[in-house]
Amino acid sequence: MSNGSIDETGNSVSNSGIPYAGRYQNVVDVAASGADTSGSEAINGLLDRVVGDDTLLYFPEGEYRIDAIWAIQDHRNVGIVGENATFRPPDGQSGVWLSFDRVNGLLFEGVSVACRGEGVAPQIQVFCDGGRNVVRDISLLSRYTVSRRTQAFTCRVSGSETELLVENVDMSKGSTHSTAVFIFPTSDPGSITFKDCRIIGWEEQGLYGSAHGGPMKVLGGEYANNGLSQIRVGGGNADTAALVKGATIRIDEPRPDMKNMRGIWLKEGDDTVIEDCTIKITSLDGTLSSGGIVVDKEHGKTTVKNTDILVNAPTYGIKARYPKPGNFYAPSLRSRPEQWDINLENVRIHGNGTGWSAVQVEGRDETVLNQVDIKQSGTNRDGIDIIDSPGTVLKNLSVVVGRYPLLVGINQESDDCGVLLGESSRLESRNHQTRAEADRHLVDETLPFCIDRQFFGEGTSNGRFAITGVNNSGVVGTLVDIS
Repeated sequence: MSNGSIDETGNSVSNSGIPYAGRYQNVVDVAASGADTSGSEAINGLLDRVVGDDTLLYFPEGEYRIDAIWAIQDHRNVGIVGENATFRPPDGQSGVWLSFDRVNGLLFEGVSVACRGEGVAPQIQVFCDGGRNVVRDISLLSRYTVSRRTQAFTCRVSGSETELLVENVDMSKGSTHSTAVFIFPTSDPGSITFKDCRIIGWEEQGLYGSAHGGPMKVLGGEYANNGLSQIRVGGGNADTAALVKGATIRIDEPRPDMKNMRGIWLKEGDDTVIEDCTIKITSLDGTLSSGGIVVDKEHGKTTVKNTDILVNAPTYGIKARYPKPGNFYAPSLRSRPEQWDINLENVRIHGNGTGWSAVQVEGRDETVLNQVDIKQSGTNRDGIDIIDSPGTVLKNLSVVVGRYPLLVGINQESDDCGVLLGESSRLESRNHQTRAEADRHLVDETLPFCIDRQFFGEGTSNGRFAITGVNNSGVVGTLVDIS
């Protein structure tokens, strides 16, 4: 291939210094081809004339005005690459603005979007139908102030061999009534990865990916102070499980119009892994949160490991809800998950959160908590609350809380152990006072210790058995009413 290309006027243009030029048969320097770089005149017409398969459109430094909708459809190996380039939508633009539709091998990189002005909320649509597609180094320069609900990015990845990488996209200016990213479901989903992105302050939701049924990864990045969720993943069934690794989650600037500010929301899916993450919930003034990590009723098996959760507010560190009974429809799932257990390993939950509990697990048989360190001594703060989850194993715990270190609820008889409290576990209540007439001292019991239905007595259905401490004499516990 030559080191040059031909512009619209037939003149030769050097490709020297143009990134990725060697990957394309046709290379177009849009500025050299006559595009206005001051942002005064729309360049849609020129772009429509020069775009095509196996073509790179290069935008050198400048501001480029793109009016109405610019659509690239059914193209293969197409690049839109800028160097200090800014794209400006028209005044009042609040719908689809850049549409990459049914593309195969898209590269969209190095562009800032000047979304300034009241009612300006342009949407970038990335619908991939094949190949490896990349959206990288894109920045939204201003806050979206549109009065209706919309999204900054919408994605769809169709075809099991199709890939989309979204890397270093900065959406940290937020919005008034919008979601940052929404991923559409498709019958044959490919894989999608978000790497080192920043999504902060979006009124509705941050990364809304729960409907995507293919492999999904969230690697690194910062997700903070978004509405219903910071990260909301799906990932489909266990063979295409989602991964959230190395992400930082913050909720420290709540707004009263944000109704439930979850951290990582596993709305649906199966076998998701959350690893090496940092989650901080330090303020919920005027709002509430279901928890730092919320495993919802349509999500199956879940693993959380090597993760640090700071909670200085009244909410759960980790909350796993009862599974939904029977067969049900969820966009990301082909079938009901086969396993529903929760696995926590090397997880730290700390801070001065009050009320609630650090961890609550409902209806998740065969759950395992190993090397979980909980230090939360706030008023009426409980440690681990296990409800109707027979076969649960707790081992190598260190739990120091304001009220009950461990609560167990068992509503049905079983021949198996309800909850097994393993060796090398430390459980301590900072504020609970042992009362001889009420507390049951199990001085003959040492770890490992099985908690089963016998401790609840006849006719008991709503109480919990609370382990209030483990000391040299054995296990200390009492039946309590949690209402």
